[in-house]
Amino acid sequence: EPLLVSNADIYHTVDLHTLYSAHLESSAVVTMAMHDYPRFNTVSVLDGEVKGFTAVQDKEKAKNCLAFTGIHVLEPEVLKQIPLYQEYSIIDRYRGLLQEGNIISAPRVDGCSWTDMGTVEDYLAIHGRLLKKEIPRWAEFQNVPKSSFLLHKDANCGTGGGLTDWACVGRTQLPENVNLQRCVVWDNAEIGRGSVHSDMLLV
Repeated sequence: EPLLVSNADIYHTVDLHTLYSAHLESSAVVTMAMHDYPRFNTVSVLDGEVKGFTAVQDKEKAKNCLAFTGIHVLEPEVLKQIPLYQEYSIIDRYRGLLQEGNIISAPRVDGCSWTDMGTVEDYLAIHGRLLKKEIPRWAEFQNVPKSSFLLHKDANCGTGGGLTDWACVGRTQLPENVNLQRCVVWDNAEIGRGSVHSDMLLV
């Protein structure tokens, strides 16, 4: 049966049930959830169907381009043509499908919240937006604080320091006089006493 696939480095509110149902009702071999996101607008779309893929460096030259959300539904035969045990770009497979005359559907999900977190900057930004309640939180989030500071129950914060704007601190020891502003601290991170950090991922 059709397989629903999602990139692992995105946070979104796309309605997966609606997307899957739309695929089942179509004649497409692939359904790609699309939206207008200029930073990633590299997929040529016309009349609700994908017509081609543009290299990132050439996206300014492309017309009618939208961004692929990283969420798609694939028919089983699409998967069968993917070689095993090696790196492979699914977009290369999709290019081949278009050349073979197949339909790739491109429903738009512009009204949904969507964030890529594939870079450190984006990873930090999604933490800040969630902690400051700027975007919807998934129902799976439990024990989220009312403030914009999230500390693991086993985090040990030294005296004399402070947290500013927002911060997320894992299971780690913060020495004395450490100041954090818009930082994510992973478990067991090593942080120097009296240090000051802003807009950083500390590991």
